[in-house]
Amino acid sequence: INTIIIGFILVTLVLMFFMGVTNALFVALSVPLSMFIAFLIMPGIDFSFNMIVLFSFILALGIVVDDAIVVIENTHRIFDNGKRDIKTAAKMAVGEVFLPVLSGTITTLAPFIPLVFWTGIIGKFMYFLPVTLIISLLASLFVAYIINPVFAVDFMKSHDEEKKAYGKLTKKARLQLLLYAVIAFIAYVSGHVGVGNFVVFLALFLVLNRLWLYKAIEAWQFRIWPGIINQYTRVLKWSLRKPWRPLAYLGVLFVLSIVLFAIRQPKVVFFPDGDPNNVYVYVKLPEGTDPKVTNDVMRRVEAKVETVLGKDNPLVESMITNVTIGVTDPADADQNSYPNRGKIAIAFVGFEERDGKSTSDYLRGLQSLNWDIPGADIVVNKERAGPPTPKPVSIEIIGEDFEDLVQNADRLKKFINAAKVEGVSGLKSDFVSNKPEIVFDIDRERALREGISTAQLAMEIRGAVYGLEATKFRDVDDEYPVQLRLKTDQRMDIETLRNLKITYRDMNMGGLVRSVPIAAVCDVRYDYTYAGIKRKNDKRVITLSS
Repeated sequence: INTIIIGFILVTLVLMFFMGVTNALFVALSVPLSMFIAFLIMPGIDFSFNMIVLFSFILALGIVVDDAIVVIENTHRIFDNGKRDIKTAAKMAVGEVFLPVLSGTITTLAPFIPLVFWTGIIGKFMYFLPVTLIISLLASLFVAYIINPVFAVDFMKSHDEEKKAYGKLTKKARLQLLLYAVIAFIAYVSGHVGVGNFVVFLALFLVLNRLWLYKAIEAWQFRIWPGIINQYTRVLKWSLRKPWRPLAYLGVLFVLSIVLFAIRQPKVVFFPDGDPNNVYVYVKLPEGTDPKVTNDVMRRVEAKVETVLGKDNPLVESMITNVTIGVTDPADADQNSYPNRGKIAIAFVGFEERDGKSTSDYLRGLQSLNWDIPGADIVVNKERAGPPTPKPVSIEIIGEDFEDLVQNADRLKKFINAAKVEGVSGLKSDFVSNKPEIVFDIDRERALREGISTAQLAMEIRGAVYGLEATKFRDVDDEYPVQLRLKTDQRMDIETLRNLKITYRDMNMGGLVRSVPIAAVCDVRYDYTYAGIKRKNDKRVITLSS
């Protein structure tokens, strides 16, 4: 809404020097009216106010006034300062420019129509832009053909009639200012500061136009602008006397532009890199690392980071460390929790507060830092703009048999590394096969003799380590489950878990209540397993990325 109001103000200020204040207001009103019509249509097609839609409105601000300029200017020309009836002038003006305005709008719309059928992820992302522009431009056509002629019939006056109000505040103007004051007061009292500011601007604009601004407009229209037109006329006559001269100059300019471009050879970048507003330090420890160990390592990483940033750095707004939760790239689809990972998010102050200092120096300093932390894989990156995207090199291996899939992924990784493909460095697999685990192997025959089921053993171990819900705590707003489990030092000790006694009713002995240690029916061993199996379209997949 702020952009629409600012667009209305700027369009008025520019056009009033060429068309007069009244006609400029008619044209400028086409900006909010076209947008409001688009607002009415958008909910019907399930459009929300996202960044692409708002950008489309900003892009359309300077286009929607074109049709209104043509219609109002032609109406004013035919009106001829009151020599012709305003209703007749409005009808004739719209009739004369109907086809040119329509064809011009369709020509403007034509490049955006194919974008509606843009396929792929980018197509879904950018779909809102062409549709919003098409709706806004069609709305501007409706405003130019219907609403602008109505405004002209009701409010357009001849120059002589407008000049009577110049240099003084008439009774009508004073009543108008009083109305503005009442509206502004109500807006400020009710907390609508933006509305109040806009009304105050209109009041100031009215006073300035009546007392001073009309002189500047007349000076531009009758002295400055005719001088520019005369200069343009002389250049045009000089070009038409010998048409080969402008063509020769144009040819020389074309050749020079190519030569200068070839000499300079500017670097072409699709998305130019700017100074980062945020820098992220990602730390990955071996699978199975306890979160407490990860936390201790992150404290060491923080100390290393401070050697580059320095303490109480005015450029650093905040530095936040995450352990286990929120440790992946914000632009990645993977937002899971990992006990062996940590992240430090460094936020810098706004660009205007940096006093010309570059935050890229800190990014390069952190990337070249010798971390000297054994077992830690540390990566420093800046924030990524746009939607989540895969890495530049992304190879997906899909298969049904997981053992074959793992072998094929490993063989492909070794092949690419051995081939030393240019542009591929640090090729990594998202498959982790060395996650440590503790396996309780149940002696099923002995458990059956003891009258214990595997489900009983599993629930006993789960209750000791993860806990079982004993009850719920309720307050006014919500309820919270109360988990009952062993103390930390007990559940972290394997021997304590092995010697944990399971109490049950043995139906083999007539329902006798017995208590048997878990070690009597289970053997404990240490092993490695997969950290997880990823799927794409219900098929197992391993991704190699660089």
